Amino acid sequence: MRKMATFALVGALIGGSLATAQQPQQPQLPNGFQMKELKQIDNIRDEIANLTNYAMTKGDFGKIVDQLAVYNRDRMKDYRNQDFKTLDGVIVQLNKDWNQKYGHDFKMKADFLDDRYTIVQGVVTNPNVAAANFPLPAASREAQTAANRQTAREKDQIEADRGQVDQVEAKDLEKSKNVAIIHLQSQRMLPDLTASMIDEGVLGHWRFALPKSMTAQQLHTQLQNELSYFGRDVTQWPATEADAYRLVTHRVVAALYNVNAPEVSGGDRNQK
Repeated sequence: MRKMATFALVGALIGGSLATAQQPQQPQLPNGFQMKELKQIDNIRDEIANLTNYAMTKGDFGKIVDQLAVYNRDRMKDYRNQDFKTLDGVIVQLNKDWNQKYGHDFKMKADFLDDRYTIVQGVVTNPNVAAANFPLPAASREAQTAANRQTAREKDQIEADRGQVDQVEAKDLEKSKNVAIIHLQSQRMLPDLTASMIDEGVLGHWRFALPKSMTAQQLHTQLQNELSYFGRDVTQWPATEADAYRLVTHRVVAALYNVNAPEVSGGDRNQK
């Protein structure tokens, strides 16, 4: 009887450990911030859905830039000088394939962002300290950057930007006290991601905070790559449309933060 109880206890401990290990990662605000319930979950989810829809709409790259923090927008004012023919072609084909597979047009809704997307809200308590820790790293160092996919011209630009600070400055946080971070759980070979957001102006006007060195060219290239990878093999898209929406969102956020997501179409291949 004692042995059976011991085995049960060990089993419970192991089961508890596994359950703990499988719990979603809870993002934490860094020094200079304080957790606070701002009751902005719905507004934040709406902005994520808007971002995904803009990324899947031909000619809407400018709207993606508009979804970024003001210091990112200022740096990307030259986005109009780029040629979007290839990106727009990828988007057009993706929408055709989407309609054929799922029976209607692409329209990401905030309702698809379930509890697999953990959102933490808070306020700036010390702009000088907070500025050194924001935005948060979007992914692990192994997943970050896409150097193997950069053209020679982009590599030159990266070298030119290397001396610049990726974090914001204290003045960038003084006018906006509210921030949020969103953790996207890894799925179908895509890495965990953390997106940083800042509230601009009146409460509810949320924008994505990217590293200050991110350029419009980098964002353009990464978005084109991520959407192209997703569209390589339509047969591997999820059977459930909601899962497919979440995969596209994951790809778009990866592009936003220059994260090198694996070159897979989003299917179940190589999954255990």
